[in-house]
Amino acid sequence: MPDFTLLFPAETISEIMQQLNQKDCIECMNVCHRWFDLIPEWTGKLTWRHLHISNFPHCQRKKDIWKKPNDALLKCIGSQVHHVAIICQDSWKVLQLLYKYQCDNIRSLDIHYHRNHHQETTSSNAIDMNQQQRQIAFDPSKGGLFTTMTKFANSLTQLYMAHFPHDFSLMTLLDTLPALIHLSVQFNNTCHDTLSLYDSGNESEIPSDDGSQMNENQKMTRNNNTQLIYLCLDNALDFDIRICNILRRCPQLEYFLLIAFFDRVIVPEVPPDGIQTALTLCPSLQYIHWDTEPVTSGLERKWMESSIQKRYDSLVSINDKQNRDNAVSTSSIKKEKEKESKEDPMAVREIAFSGESAEFLELVLTRSQSTLEHLHFSYMDIDTQFWYDLMHHYEFPNLISLELIDVAMDDHRWPEYLCKQEQLERIKIMVFSEGVDCLDKILTGLGGLNKHLLSLSLEDRYDYHHYNSCCSRLDELCKATHVEQLELIGVPMSNQGVMSLSEFPRLRHLFLDSKRLECKDITKEGMMDLIDKLRQRNKIQSLHLAGFEACVEDVLLEHLARVESLMDIRITSNNNITDTGLDVFRRQSVGRKKKIEVNGKCYSSY
Repeated sequence: MPDFTLLFPAETISEIMQQLNQKDCIECMNVCHRWFDLIPEWTGKLTWRHLHISNFPHCQRKKDIWKKPNDALLKCIGSQVHHVAIICQDSWKVLQLLYKYQCDNIRSLDIHYHRNHHQETTSSNAIDMNQQQRQIAFDPSKGGLFTTMTKFANSLTQLYMAHFPHDFSLMTLLDTLPALIHLSVQFNNTCHDTLSLYDSGNESEIPSDDGSQMNENQKMTRNNNTQLIYLCLDNALDFDIRICNILRRCPQLEYFLLIAFFDRVIVPEVPPDGIQTALTLCPSLQYIHWDTEPVTSGLERKWMESSIQKRYDSLVSINDKQNRDNAVSTSSIKKEKEKESKEDPMAVREIAFSGESAEFLELVLTRSQSTLEHLHFSYMDIDTQFWYDLMHHYEFPNLISLELIDVAMDDHRWPEYLCKQEQLERIKIMVFSEGVDCLDKILTGLGGLNKHLLSLSLEDRYDYHHYNSCCSRLDELCKATHVEQLELIGVPMSNQGVMSLSEFPRLRHLFLDSKRLECKDITKEGMMDLIDKLRQRNKIQSLHLAGFEACVEDVLLEHLARVESLMDIRITSNNNITDTGLDVFRRQSVGRKKKIEVNGKCYSSY
């Protein structure tokens, strides 16, 4: 059979080859010598812009081609590689290999040490091993990690290090990589018993790169400001010295995250009053994540993407003088607006806070009334008077998102105070309720936000296995007529309550989770009536039902299949759905193509 690449123009062959993923490229290169030489040119730069490297079999992706480096792979990589993710112990060896094959333009580096391969202990042996690892990491003669990363000092702007097995100096890291703009470092438990001398301010004992004591010029050089705009750390050890020394070098910092992991009992708590110190040291700071679990808040990824997008927007290329003048003018206007909005160094746009009380936030919130857009409280007791003043006396014209996670208040009327903040668009509440009466009061309070509320999530985290009664105020919730996304988790409902959910005229996404409740008051007929009512409105696009084994069976799939607007269906924690019901669903589906997932298995309507 003739080689089809000889029958078509090079441009056509290149377009075909660019549809291949990295694994397919490697396989095609093994066809013949000609393909081995030309495929790296045909595939283009986009195919090899991202590399995922792992030597742990259980961490490898299906398309991971780095199980064992080969000639074909090494021929394809080069300066076009911009983003690298490494999941292995000897990451510095991988970096040396990449640099050897001209991967000298790496901009984003993600180094992940898998937890299963390190014993997280606090014994003296672990500390000794920690010190040996640090010597290898910093010793130039041994080609350690930081010595290797200096080869990418001019290009590397994003660095993420997860589950790092030994302590190291963050200050030295900033010196090693002066182009860094985004930095995220998370350790494992073995490294929290030691601190770098440089980070803790003991400069008299700091060695220079060649092992000798640092002179005054070297110390002055190492105190230069950085370009960081995003910083994420997982501990606040010696906050007043270690962390503050880092913040002093970050005058442009906009995003600062101190992540809390509650399984790390050896790490001291983040000082709640340190938030004012951070704002004083970093006058550009606008996004603060303070001692809150990343999974709970969900802000870590959101802020990372936001900061990267800001960086890309600021690097618009200028081709001619007119564009240059326009860009300069636009940039000046943007800087002037940012300056005006940040006249007060205590003013922030988004804040996630967890602590014993919110008294340390009073000054920050007072000065952020005109700028605050997102507010998150978790795992704390809130004084009734503070909450009343916050909701009634403070004016937050730009506050559109509010999250309350396991927040305790001693006044049962606290949901009523929410009505003052009519501009809210997204609300998420997770509570340990005292019963159905408490949930009804929350539902009534949320129903008062009937002007702008678009997304609502309510979860009762109390581990009830059954309720003596059901919520009777779900109809009050329907007064928020603009709601498009609704999540109710662990909220006891009856047939009448479920039917009231169909009264949302704009509802597009609905998530109901029984959360181990018996839900005897919801019947199959009641659930089918809800689906039929949603079909009449023809707005619903996604539906997720978790649990509800007593009322979600095969017959419900027939009703779901007839909802034309519905595209995404998830049914979890339910063993009543059979293959017969799925076959009926496929045959009777109307309208848009539907994807259905049952207990993790995905199916398509046709």
